[in-house]
Amino acid sequence: MIQEYFQQNIKKKSFSSIVVYPADILDQRTQEEMLRSEKYNSSFIYAEVDFNLLDQHILHESDQDLFITILLQVLQSDTRITDIIGLLPDNQGFVVLMPEAKEKAWFRIKRSFAEKLADRPDLSKIFKEQVHPIVYPICLKKEV
Repeated sequence: MIQEYFQQNIKKKSFSSIVVYPADILDQRTQEEMLRSEKYNSSFIYAEVDFNLLDQHILHESDQDLFITILLQVLQSDTRITDIIGLLPDNQGFVVLMPEAKEKAWFRIKRSFAEKLADRPDLSKIFKEQVHPIVYPICLKKEV
């Protein structure tokens, strides 16, 4: 259900500045960022938004629509032109890929999302608990 809200909202004129790449292009860009990160000793953020997980946690349609609308507003206002938004295979969700970024770039997005949903801490909590960014290559250096 949340997948439909994402697709409907992304087509609205108010979100026309957001470009969502298909899964094959996202995969290619992710691989390019991994190579660039290794070559130049830089980092990037990879954050997945899984539609199925959100469907399990956000039960009401109006809440799903609100969640996606606010998320798209935040992505439109708080991502850079170099950031990439792409669909996961089979449209199971989407990824925000932030080249040359560290964790504080994601904290800016998380804070903005929480501020816009100040009157709905339940939805803000779902975002905080279900959307986890990976900072590459730092994630490879941490001991498991």
